[in-house]
Amino acid sequence: MINEELAQIFERMARVIAFKGGDRFRIMAYERAAVSLRDLDEDLTSIAKAGNLEEIPGIGKDLAAMIDEYIKTRRIRRYEQERHGIPDELIDLMSIPGLGPKTLALLHEKLRINSFEDLKRILDRDVLLEIPGFGAKKIENLKRGIELWLAGRQRMPLGIALPLAESLLEDVRGIPLVQWAELAGSVRRARETVGDVDVLIISGDSAEALRRISALPAVRRVNALGDTRASFLIEGGIQVDVRAVPKESYGAALQYFTGSKQHNIHSARSAGNLG
Repeated sequence: MINEELAQIFERMARVIAFKGGDRFRIMAYERAAVSLRDLDEDLTSIAKAGNLEEIPGIGKDLAAMIDEYIKTRRIRRYEQERHGIPDELIDLMSIPGLGPKTLALLHEKLRINSFEDLKRILDRDVLLEIPGFGAKKIENLKRGIELWLAGRQRMPLGIALPLAESLLEDVRGIPLVQWAELAGSVRRARETVGDVDVLIISGDSAEALRRISALPAVRRVNALGDTRASFLIEGGIQVDVRAVPKESYGAALQYFTGSKQHNIHSARSAGNLG
């Protein structure tokens, strides 16, 4: 869904600005915008068509213009300008627990860290202890954060992932607040290997439903918990992303979060051509 696409762009924009040492109020503005977009019950395309983008909490004139630009062109020029010269892999590394934008910027400047391979190469060397703010405890926390990050990115055979995903789905459906739940993503597409598990739910109280899902016995570690999305690790080290969506947009959400990236791009272009 376009709401999630733009939320991710605004999140990455906040990381890029923080990495570059930018104004913290701009960083917070993009972070707030990402949260607001994920909390919406209505598709952004409809809101933009009605001219109501600036009525969304945290969305002012500039952000509304970016949203409108993305809806029309599937790109945001300011985002492309901000991240120019910063590799995608470097931005992705900011997702590692304990490795925020400022810390990564310091490692990039002092040790030329540009990728995960660069980071792995210096982890077990004493050179990190020479960097300001890096003690033995911080290095150990960073290693633990990398383990969690990798666990959430590893792919496993469908034959192993599917039974775990179906067992979790059964538990999710057993929660009274959950009106409906389905598997999405690569598990639903029956890919040979699975990177993570996507689950979509409908609930009259999304925040409480997600809280109860995150407390299920299968959950090993909660990474994120909000009003419309939860992310956690279950047994086997599989990362699970649960998204709560409104009943009226459930079908579109299931299609979007099941389809591959290329499939969704093709669908968006086809819809644009039809329009």
